[in-house]
Amino acid sequence: VFEKMAVAATLIESKPELDSNFDKREVGTDAVWSLSSAKPGNGVEQIRDNNMDTFWQSDGGQPHLINIQFHKKMSLCEVAFYLDYQL
Repeated sequence: VFEKMAVAATLIESKPELDSNFDKREVGTDAVWSLSSAKPGNGVEQIRDNNMDTFWQSDGGQPHLINIQFHKKMSLCEVAFYLDYQL
């Protein structure tokens, strides 16, 4: 049982045709985010706010899902989640 699960998410798009060093940008704001469940005050906004003191907390049975949908096909080179929990 998790007392707290901090989730911070970053999605990085790469465009190798622009630069040999892979020009990167955060594209999480270009997506529609949804969760399998969330307790009030612990949802998508807390995943995306870059504050390690806020967190997503599910409010249902497993599996716990984060769904990220883009309006068009995207090439992602990096998906990063910061996860921290205390038993």
